[in-house]
Amino acid sequence: MNPVRRLTLAGAGVIAGGAIVALGTRIPWSTATYRNPPVTTPGLPRVVLGGGRMSNDAFALGAGYLFALGLLLALIPLGWLVVGPRARLVLALVAVGLAAGIVTGCLRTRGEITRRTNVIVRADSFASGGGVHIASGPGAAVTASGAVLAMVSAIAGGTVGGRAPRLGLPEREDREPEP
Repeated sequence: MNPVRRLTLAGAGVIAGGAIVALGTRIPWSTATYRNPPVTTPGLPRVVLGGGRMSNDAFALGAGYLFALGLLLALIPLGWLVVGPRARLVLALVAVGLAAGIVTGCLRTRGEITRRTNVIVRADSFASGGGVHIASGPGAAVTASGAVLAMVSAIAGGTVGGRAPRLGLPEREDREPEP
């Protein structure tokens, strides 16, 4: 496979990974189902106010920065279009670092998802004395998988050796053509 096709496939993978990361931050990361405690008033029957269900995405859980990192990750292939092989390798290392940061952020937030969701539910509802059931959603897994796709594609793009042809554009006179 020639360098242009390899770079195109790697760039498409990094862009798709960044888009999946951005999309994964908007998918619910946790869902809380709560029941309110019964309200008792002397002389009146007990009344149980309705419970509710609340979905939280990465922004509600304090991980909204992953969206910005995903968009920044998707911009890496634009740099590959204008730089040589050494700078392409540096940009690939930057992309791998961004993707590793996204995966780390997903894991940290996923580890604290119960505590963070509980705080949100207690603050936004009347569930102070009732039961709360917290379930994790697919958002963290989707976000992390997009980062892994971008990481693998960045490694593939960084290893494209040689200079990619300029796609029919004339070569500059101060550069020697590759043998």
